[in-house]
Amino acid sequence: MNYLSIDEEILINQWAQGVVDDQAIQKIYLARKPEEVPSLLRNVCELVQQASASNQDMEATISAAPIKATRSVCVILRKGVNNEVLQKLVSLKGTDAEDSFLLLLYLFRIADNRRRANEKECTHWWHRDLSNPLVVEAVKRERKAGRL
Repeated sequence: MNYLSIDEEILINQWAQGVVDDQAIQKIYLARKPEEVPSLLRNVCELVQQASASNQDMEATISAAPIKATRSVCVILRKGVNNEVLQKLVSLKGTDAEDSFLLLLYLFRIADNRRRANEKECTHWWHRDLSNPLVVEAVKRERKAGRL
């Protein structure tokens, strides 16, 4: 399984915090070979699950994502935020896989922001201020040293 690099994890979390735009995040998808896309989607699903995405995040995600609400991925997500639905989104191919990547990222962003708003005492590195280059460098150092 190909994992996200620390730089990619930071970029995704910066995007979730509103530090970088959609174009920056799209580069992660475009850098993958077609055979690497399912692994990438599984990695993003793990982020979605860590953020405790739920059905309450579903409609906000579909509204926020730059994908038509009638596209396959949105129809699938409307069935609920659960393992079966996430696995269907991971299994999509072609342009549906690219839509799935974006939709899963938006689901992550919505759920993570909700969670961050409700958890005032969070100490996870991804909830630090990733707009600060010093914080980003500290995260990279900690990961390299095996402390993350």
